[in-house]
Formats: sequence, structure tokens, C-alpha cells
Amino acid sequence: MNIYRVFSRFHRQCNCSVRAIPRFLVNGERSRNFSKKCETVKSEKTALLVFTEGSGEILVAVISDILRRAGIEVSVCGLCDSEPTKCSKGVVIKPETSIYRAHKYKFDVVVIPGGLEGAKTMATNVTLGKYLKQHYKEGRLLAAICCGPLVLAANNIAEGCRLTSYPARKPDLEKIYKYVDDEIIVEDGKLLTSRGPGTAMKFALKISEILVGNKKALEVAKDILMKDDTYSRNFFTKLTMTIRHVFSCAFRFSNWPLQQLHSCKARLTHPQFLRNAEHSRFYSEQKEKEPKEHKSALIIFTKGAEEMEVVITADVLRRAEIDVVLAGLCDDKPVECVKELLIVPDVGLENVINRKFSAIVLPGGIESSQIMAKNLYFGEYLKEKENECYIAAICSGPLVLAAHNIGKGKRITSYPALELDLYKTYKYEYDDVVVDGNIITSRGPATTFQFALKIVELLRDKKKAEEIAKILLLDDHCQ
Repeated sequence: MNIYRVFSRFHRQCNCSVRAIPRFLVNGERSRNFSKKCETVKSEKTALLVFTEGSGEILVAVISDILRRAGIEVSVCGLCDSEPTKCSKGVVIKPETSIYRAHKYKFDVVVIPGGLEGAKTMATNVTLGKYLKQHYKEGRLLAAICCGPLVLAANNIAEGCRLTSYPARKPDLEKIYKYVDDEIIVEDGKLLTSRGPGTAMKFALKISEILVGNKKALEVAKDILMKDDTYSRNFFTKLTMTIRHVFSCAFRFSNWPLQQLHSCKARLTHPQFLRNAEHSRFYSEQKEKEPKEHKSALIIFTKGAEEMEVVITADVLRRAEIDVVLAGLCDDKPVECVKELLIVPDVGLENVINRKFSAIVLPGGIESSQIMAKNLYFGEYLKEKENECYIAAICSGPLVLAAHNIGKGKRITSYPALELDLYKTYKYEYDDVVVDGNIITSRGPATTFQFALKIVELLRDKKKAEEIAKILLLDDHCQ
């Protein structure tokens, strides 16, 4: 099949089913239950997230996503206008409004993300400075993360209060504020500050807790699979989940418990190096085939993709000096992600189909995964690339692999709610990141840092992954 000719029709085929739709796409009840996690509950609470060129894309994506999951109405605001804005690691995000329009309104919280160049630009903006002063003076919550506190310092806001920031910015702030080194989130009255990309999820959850309550914040933490939620990987949690599945699915999958027992027994009786033998061989072959100095990754996404998974992966890989291309499935027009963030692809997929990549990455998002799973032509592309590079999928991304028979029989993981759609095709596991040969899978938004760092480790080396984890202020490669 001529793949180039096939992809020239992508814009007509992306939403058309040309093959039998897999069970997980027509299982109405399960799809509705999974989609409930993506519904935004209306709230009277509002937030203004201000960013500009050079701001940290991880911070913009994570904070806007989590606040919207908590039912807070978020306005993503550009500094000068609402034109697409290039962030610090090259991800282009389209704002919904500009500060010159937004400053006329009052919000329950204003959030200033980091990114050194972005913070320096915002610090010199007179309109933003006046607005922040008035906002704080009225007793409304003001939140800043990473280099964001530099904007507050430049405008003499909250002088003498306790705060924290990205560690390298301490000399610029400790003479004006009571600088705190040993806390990742510092709250002092109506001022909330945090450290950097690795603390962004907890920072956003803290804002949610202040505005809509602890219960809602815990629900969001569970939704995105934060480490301290009910999906924590310990023996008793796994046992409880297994028992629940056995009883709830006994009639539908009568032989499932026995299959799982045999699978567990096999994993326990085989040494680790045997389980990873295939992966080790593939990794060695890739090292020999590809030039050591150049690695590349293709991140493919479309409407309904998880913005956190798209942006975090792109940011982390680019920090590792991996050439990352963000490709829209159908074209290069702005893509509205699951929590309404508009991300502009670098190219349309049809423009790079003949290019070789070291890794292909499929972010999650149930709507996005359904579109990719239904598209036969995209499936042909994946089949052609299956043995040429790593294929990485996170959250609901493994559904796309299952729909196109990619990596059948290998060990994988996914968003927990999708386990029953995958265990017959794959050897399902509960680790945050699972690597089997050239297939890399992960669980959800809160495991995206680990997912991206694992790709860095495989394409570069473990030392590089640890170096980036330290820069991002991640604790043991996890959020």
C-alpha cells in the first residue's frame, strides 16, 4: 500500500470507521463511565492563568488541566494578544484571551507560571503589574510557581511574606521575602508559591483544595492517578482490585482468574533478565542501527488528547536533546485537547510519514484514542513502523495499539479502567511504566514524567534521565 497516498486522505478519514470497531469502542456503559472523568462540573470559581513566550509549557498545561478537572473555570491568557504563543521548549499554545481584555474582570485566583524568559517579560508588563497589585490588595488568591515569583518581586507584591520558587532564583528573592527551602508548596495568607515543573500537579491540587475543597481535590488526584491515591502500587491494593474483578466479571470472563494466576506464576518463576531479554536485544540493535548523536521522536495527537501527556512528554524529550515533532493526526491546525487547551502541532502527520523516528508516542484521551483506533490508514502506518522504532502509548493510548494489533501478546499497562479491554490481547501489568521489547506503556497523567523519562533512558541513557529529573525537581523520577 502506498502510505503517502493513503495519508493524503487523512482529513476525510479521521472520523470514519473503515473496519469492524473493537469491543472497547462500542461498549457504551464503560465508555460513559470513563468519559465521566473528563466532564467539567460547573462552578462559580474562576481562575486566570497568564503566560507568554518563554513560559513553561508543562506548568501551563498541568495547572489549566487540573483546575478544570476540579470544576474551576479557567481563562488561559496571553500577555499581549491571543495569538499562538511558543513556550520555553517549543510547544505552541493558543491563548483564549489577552491581559488587556482580562484585566477588566475579577477572578478568584490569578496564576503566574514559570519559565525564566516568560517571567522576565511578564515582570516588565505594566498592565499585568497593576492588575496583580489590585488583585492581591482585594484579598484574592495569588499563585506563582517556578520563576513566577520574580513577577511579584518586580511589582513589590506581598513583600516580607513566606514563599518559595525554583531553587536557582533564591538569590533574587531572599532579600525581599522570607524564602523557604524545605517545602514544595508555601502558603502565606493569600499568597501561594511552589518550586517547579515536578511540583506543578501538587501545586494545582492545592489551588483546587483552597477554592473548591479538599474532597474535590482528592477526587482529581485519584482521577489522574497521583501516587497517594487508591491506585498506589502496593500488594493489598492489587489484591483488592483482583478480587473485585474476579467477582464482577466471573460470568463474563469465566476463565480470567485462572489466566491471571498462570500469568502471575510465570512472572514469579522466571528471572527478571529472561523477562527483559527481548527488550535488551531490541535496545542493543537500535543502538547499533541509529547514529548515537541524533535521536528523534514523533508525538501524534488529535482532538480530545490529554494535554498533560502531550506537553510533558514533548518538554522532557526536548530537554534530553531529542528532536521532537508534534504532529496533528489530520493537519497542523490547533487541536483542542480534552480539557480545552489549544495546542498547535508542528506539522500534519502526512508531512512526516516518510521520515524515520527513534520513537513514536501516542498520548491518551479517550476521544483521541477512539479516532486513531477507527482509522485504518493510521493503523497501516503504525504496522509499517512497528519493527523500526519504539512505540510508546500512555493512558488510553494502548487501545490504539490493540485496535491495530501492534505488539500483540506483549506486557503492557494502561489507565486502570481499560484493563478489561486489553488483558485478552496483552499481558496486563500494574507498574507505572512497562517496557517489553520496543513497546513502552504507562498509566495516566500523573505517570507521564516517568513515562517520558523512560523514553529518554532508552534513547539516551539513564544518566541523562536522572539529570533531567533533577532539573525538573522530580522525586525519584515520579510526581
